[in-house]
Amino acid sequence: MNRRLFYISFLILILLIGGCEKQRNKVLYIGTHADYPPFEYLDEETFRGIDIEIGKKIADKMGMEYKIRDTEFDKLLTLVQNGEVDLAISAITITSERSRVIDFSQPYYVTNQEVLTRYDNPAVIRNPQDLAEFRIGAQNGTTGMLYIKEHLIDKQLMNPENLITYSTNNEAVAAILARNLDYLILDASAAEAFTKLNSVKKAYTVETHESYGIAMPKESNLNHKIKAALQDLIDKGEVLKIIQDYTY
Repeated sequence: MNRRLFYISFLILILLIGGCEKQRNKVLYIGTHADYPPFEYLDEETFRGIDIEIGKKIADKMGMEYKIRDTEFDKLLTLVQNGEVDLAISAITITSERSRVIDFSQPYYVTNQEVLTRYDNPAVIRNPQDLAEFRIGAQNGTTGMLYIKEHLIDKQLMNPENLITYSTNNEAVAAILARNLDYLILDASAAEAFTKLNSVKKAYTVETHESYGIAMPKESNLNHKIKAALQDLIDKGEVLKIIQDYTY
């Protein structure tokens, strides 16, 4: 290959790479786990929910198109870490452990943990320790799962076999109704929706006062813009309106 042809080929390659990067920057890739109403769920084939609407509005304020990637909750943060999505918004609690490997936005929602059970379960739960003798379900990777592990199992108050994890909360609710599980622990925000859709009731509230945040790759160039867009939505009352539209 002569020198002139080499430079022409090199120039074409640079232009192609630049074009791909430019196209990539026009699209905001949003990760979620669409099994958590009212925050994210599928209505037939359409993504809906509080987090979905917030993600769409952030993309709009940034002047970008968006694409949603739906995956299991316990895989979301890996996608963020690897830069496979620009952000993940899926009722993700801000924790110091998670903050070591990803960046978080400012909080946009505060919740507690709720314990659900069957309507015909006569047991009375007065404190978290009362749960230790029962089969407790939790979604993989959630703060509900971590709460049971840290406060009951790690303190040797509960047999580890009594904590049963699931890929989705729908699976856990089905296990409760089939009497294969006694209780399910999950965020109160989603628990309310599950009580409306299934024959389950609230049994106990664990006041953890957790804050949801948007997860982003460490030191990504888009992080500042995502935070600014979210803050604008909060300041203008748009986040509150979205939450009210889906919860009242």
